[in-house]
Amino acid sequence: MKWLITITLLAIGGLAAVVFHRESERASHSGTSGSISTDPVATITRGARVDVAAHVPSTGKTIVYFTADW
Repeated sequence: MKWLITITLLAIGGLAAVVFHRESERASHSGTSGSISTDPVATITRGARVDVAAHVPSTGKTIVYFTADW
């Protein structure tokens, strides 16, 4: 029973560390300026030409997802 409590506490501590790390990363990127969005998902345009580089931060990883409504 003692091992179960230990594993549970370690899992909760690990989850708290992951959440804290993600929030600190989000806070460090929120000081950027310009048209860069810190939202997890942002719609840049609905059909107009766009300069993708102007909307991608210079640090970190970004996924650019293109879609079309037919």
